[in-house]
Amino acid sequence: MTGPLTATERPTKTPTAAESASEETGHGECHDIKQIPWYAAMLCRLGIHRAEWRYLVERDCAQLRVCERCGKTRVRTKHQREWRYVRDGSCEQVKTCRRCEAMTGHRMRHAWGKTYSVDWSTGAHRCTRCGQVEEWDTSN
Repeated sequence: MTGPLTATERPTKTPTAAESASEETGHGECHDIKQIPWYAAMLCRLGIHRAEWRYLVERDCAQLRVCERCGKTRVRTKHQREWRYVRDGSCEQVKTCRRCEAMTGHRMRHAWGKTYSVDWSTGAHRCTRCGQVEEWDTSN
């Protein structure tokens, strides 16, 4: 069209390179940006987010945290480990996660009974789990 524009016609504008790039990456859209106070935005920029860690799936230790202010998400693994005996009558323990059953540590933990005297210079006690006797010299 070479003549003057009428009231219903609009000039066509060619987008600039910056406008084209923002349309391609989605940065030109503002509908999913949260409006938060400047001080809250500053806390989030400093890495101080407002969110609680939540487990995603039962019997799994993956946790998710979504900031209430800025919407930033973070994922981590958080085990709930405790020492458990391997079997009855054994003092061997393994550190096991209560959620996913992952095992990490290993130790021996006896359940010593009351101390008694073997003779005038020797004391002892017996493990109530495995029956092992430990003696020591009391003359020192």
